[in-house]
Amino acid sequence: MMSSLLRGARSLLGSARSCMVTPDRGYRIKFSLEDGETLTKHSVVTRFFRLPNGLWIHRQPGYRAHLWKKRHRKINRMKKHKILPFEKCVMLDKMVTEEYRRRRHWVDHPMHYWYNHITMKSRPTWRP
Repeated sequence: MMSSLLRGARSLLGSARSCMVTPDRGYRIKFSLEDGETLTKHSVVTRFFRLPNGLWIHRQPGYRAHLWKKRHRKINRMKKHKILPFEKCVMLDKMVTEEYRRRRHWVDHPMHYWYNHITMKSRPTWRP
């Protein structure tokens, strides 16, 4: 009788543990110990570029690797920037500080074409 109660308690604990497991997010937001502010993840800053309208763009991963075995079409396709979906943009905004979210103005910036949300639907003039 005692063993059946233990088995029932174990199965109950096992089901409770499965409910308590949180899914792996794939990102981590760190805070400083001194003032409690969020810390910037430098891999986000180096891999992605934040547009002033809040969207993030990036190059396709592996665009510089094994160029000798890729066709020219694939090389040109991989050089193009991809726009991240809204959920990932919010996630990346949480992973950087306010300093990187602030709008900056550069003279003759190559990404200036992407600043306007309306022109993002059409193809840039400098791209084939």
